[in-house]
Amino acid sequence: MAQEPTACPRCGTPNDAGVTSCANCGLTLSAATAPTAALPASDGDRWDVRGLLALGAVAAVVLALGIWQFVRSGDDNLSVVPGTTTTVVDQPFVTTTLVPTPTTSVPLDTAPTTIVGPDTTVVASPTSVGESPLVTLPPSTNRPSTTLPVVTTAPGTSPGAVPGDLGIDSYEMVAPPCDGGYITVVASAVGTDATAEGIEAALESYDDANYLRTDQSCSSLAQNSGGEPIYVIFFGPFATASDACEARADGPTDAYARLLSNDVGPDQSVSCPAPGADE
Repeated sequence: MAQEPTACPRCGTPNDAGVTSCANCGLTLSAATAPTAALPASDGDRWDVRGLLALGAVAAVVLALGIWQFVRSGDDNLSVVPGTTTTVVDQPFVTTTLVPTPTTSVPLDTAPTTIVGPDTTVVASPTSVGESPLVTLPPSTNRPSTTLPVVTTAPGTSPGAVPGDLGIDSYEMVAPPCDGGYITVVASAVGTDATAEGIEAALESYDDANYLRTDQSCSSLAQNSGGEPIYVIFFGPFATASDACEARADGPTDAYARLLSNDVGPDQSVSCPAPGADE
C-alpha cells in the first residue's frame, strides 16, 4: 500500500513519502511531520477529565464557604452577600464597671410608720414577715351627724339635780316619768336662748309650771334642735289627754299637749279641740 505525500509545514508543497527535505523550499522534513493516525480517547480517559472538573468545583465551593465563615466569625453583625465586597472594621472593646446600689436594713420590730395621706396611716406589722399592714381609715364624711347637746349642770344645784339643771332658785329642773302621761307645753327655749333668767321669768308667769330638758326626758319629745338642747316650760303631768288639753286655757293661745312615752317618737301628736269648741 503506497503512502500518501507529506505536505511541507512551511510552504505546503506535497513531498513524496520518505523524502527528508522539501522539494520546493528545502525545509528538512522529519518523521514527526509524518501523518499519524489519531487514537480515539477511551471511556476511562473521558471519565478522568470529568472527575477532575467535579473535584475542582467542590473544592471551590468549600473554599468559598470557608472564606464566608471566617469573615462572619470576625464580626457577627456583618453579613456577606455573594458578588459584593465586605470590609470588616474592628470594634473598640468597651469595659463596663457595675456599681452596687447601697441598701438600708430596717429591723422588723422597728419598722417606721408611713404616712400615706393626711387622714390615713399605714402601720407595718412588727410580729411576722409577710403579713399585710394595718390600715386606719379616716372617718366617713357621709355618715349623718350624731352629735348630741352637751349636758352641763349649773353650779350650786342640789346633788340629786337632773343633768342640765340651770340652777334657778326655787325651781329645780324635773324629769317626769315616761309612763303614758301628758304635759301641756306653754313655752320653750333652744340653745343659748335658754338662759336661767329667761326660764325663771317664764316659770313665774305661769302658776304651777315646771321646766325640763328634752334630751333628759322621754323619746316622745324632740331631743334637740340642730344639735342644740331644748328647754320646755309645761303644766302637768296629767293622766289623760283631755286634762292636758283643758290646761291650755291657763297658758298662751299656742299652748299644746304632748305625750310622755319611750314607746313612740317625737312625730306623734295629741289632738285637742279648738278653744271654745265645747261651749
